[in-house]
Amino acid sequence: MPFLILVLLVSVVQATSPASRQALSNSAGSAQNIQHKGNANQNAAAKSAPVKPSPASTEGQNTGDRPANADAQRIVVIRELPPVTVNAGPDLWNRAYVLLTAALVIIGAFGVCYARRSLLAIESQLRAMRRQVAEMVAQRGVMQGQLAQMESAGQQTERMIETSSKQAGLMEKSGTHTQELAQQAVAQTKLTQTQLELSNRPWISIDAITPISNLVFDQRGCVIMLGTQLRNVGRSVAKHVSIFIDVIVGGVHNPIEIKEKVIAIQKKPIDSSFDHGKLIFPNQIVTDQYPIIISPEVVQKALDEGHFKDSKQITFELFACADYQSTFDPERHHQTHGMYLVGRIERQRGVLMGTFSPAQPSYDIKDLAINYKGIGAYAD
Repeated sequence: MPFLILVLLVSVVQATSPASRQALSNSAGSAQNIQHKGNANQNAAAKSAPVKPSPASTEGQNTGDRPANADAQRIVVIRELPPVTVNAGPDLWNRAYVLLTAALVIIGAFGVCYARRSLLAIESQLRAMRRQVAEMVAQRGVMQGQLAQMESAGQQTERMIETSSKQAGLMEKSGTHTQELAQQAVAQTKLTQTQLELSNRPWISIDAITPISNLVFDQRGCVIMLGTQLRNVGRSVAKHVSIFIDVIVGGVHNPIEIKEKVIAIQKKPIDSSFDHGKLIFPNQIVTDQYPIIISPEVVQKALDEGHFKDSKQITFELFACADYQSTFDPERHHQTHGMYLVGRIERQRGVLMGTFSPAQPSYDIKDLAINYKGIGAYAD
């Protein structure tokens, strides 16, 4: 803005000086033109106007007195002024020049006023900027104070975090210890519950499996009727009690396969609306009959491939599984397993033999014996 004001002032000065000089030169030229024109008019008038000699001059000429002062005594009379022509053109230009100069001065004045207003606005903005700078400085001080407080708070937070970490470590150790205690408590609870259940649940024992008929070889194969005796030695009622006995023929059947098959059959779900099996109360004994039939095909295979194929005799064992449920956990199946060896007493030698020959159609019940084998015992 100051540069604009300086340019306007220089423009006014440059515009004013040449105009003044031109006006002065125009005025001088006009005066000189008027003077020259006047002289020319006077010379023309002198040449055109005839001069008549006066009587005095005639007398002088006649007498011839003082010829040297004759020119000084002549008198020129101008009877009419010469015409003067004035040119009005330069006055119009001067007036226009003055008007333009005045317009430039006014414009310059407006420019100066605008520049002054701009300077005042700049000064106001400068004062506002100074106030803002002062406020920023004050804010900086406040922020520095806040930063110091934040640093102090951060240090305090770090100390708190460190303390919390230590406490967390202690809590973790305590939590681990508590978890171990909880696990021990759960285990103790389970153990207590198990002991309570074991102490009060029903337990079914297979007291005996005995022959109650002769062992016969006929068109059905090998047939024998067994008697079973089950006892509830527990302290609560056993429900859905059933026994399943299967034959393991030596050299023909795999004992493990027979065992797994019988266990699966006993645990097979039965329609809940059908009340199957027996109900045995504590210390109650239940007896029943169970038929055993070895098919002719199995008998023949035992004679051909069994352990005593050379003597044409067969041997077989029994796998018995008693299955029942408790009122403590009605969905769980409890079982009691046992394997039994079927033999015969040879009266002549007084020994127990485990072989049977189809060549002898029948073996008397008095000579038959079913003994616990000593392996495969299980109860849960």
